[in-house]
Amino acid sequence: MGGPASSELDDAFAVVRDDILAEFEEKRKQVLAQVRLTGNSGGYLPALTEWGSDRVRTMVFALTDAYVETFTLHGVPLDERAEKDLNPDGPTRREVRRYAEVS
Repeated sequence: MGGPASSELDDAFAVVRDDILAEFEEKRKQVLAQVRLTGNSGGYLPALTEWGSDRVRTMVFALTDAYVETFTLHGVPLDERAEKDLNPDGPTRREVRRYAEVS
């Protein structure tokens, strides 16, 4: 049995991605307004850094949830496929083990 198509993963993620982007755009405006009210120009960098890290974390969790939901729906394990998709430049654990066995 094959895993879900990439388009299914994209669709599952797209459902929440647009909501997350809209939510964080509103939060960005609030963060900027709050810093502006303090009159402290040095407050922009830390405030936007925190906002950005929260946004990235939320997107990663949403993508992870999309993988889990989609693969669970199809009843297939997602370990290697998700690992490869989420870390396209790195080897999977299976590839690392194979290399260790050969070396």
